[in-house]
Amino acid sequence: MIALALLLAVILVPPVFIGLVALIPPLRKIGQHDPRTRRMEILLIGLVCFVIYFGLWTYLNAQLDYMFPNLGNWEGPPPPYPHWETDWAAEKPALVREFWVRALFPPPLRRPCYTSAVNICRIADYLLDTMFYWSPGQRQTENQVYWTLVGFAVLSALLSGAVAWFVTRPGKLLKVSSEKEITT
Repeated sequence: MIALALLLAVILVPPVFIGLVALIPPLRKIGQHDPRTRRMEILLIGLVCFVIYFGLWTYLNAQLDYMFPNLGNWEGPPPPYPHWETDWAAEKPALVREFWVRALFPPPLRRPCYTSAVNICRIADYLLDTMFYWSPGQRQTENQVYWTLVGFAVLSALLSGAVAWFVTRPGKLLKVSSEKEITT
């Protein structure tokens, strides 16, 4: 229950704060008076939230792929080369970067390798191949993982856009003095 609450907080709270950028007085005022500008503000805030969240989710996925490889299965491919575990332990930043860059692109558009180190590519291929075997006979595809990450980022973008939409909605303007306006 606590884990679910923390997950919801991580998913929901930052997009709300990103959407609250629309509270900046000049942005809010322009958005309240011009519908086109309001739509552009909402789209821009949603796009920024999508880019931030997609980058964070894919990086978290890359870290988890490195930290928890599925090495205990017997269905997977054979190890890439003898004593590969020493390179796996020593090359954490390079492996995480390789996992992350691979996760940023949809599976059909991925290159086989994004680094010039052959051993890093071989270890990454091996670990990613074993990663998708969750239990005997059940294999999760790279497409499912990619579109799940995209879905989380889209939900975050929609939430921040909804907050920006709510904040910039036009209201009745009351003149308090010659310089200030208050929205009711």
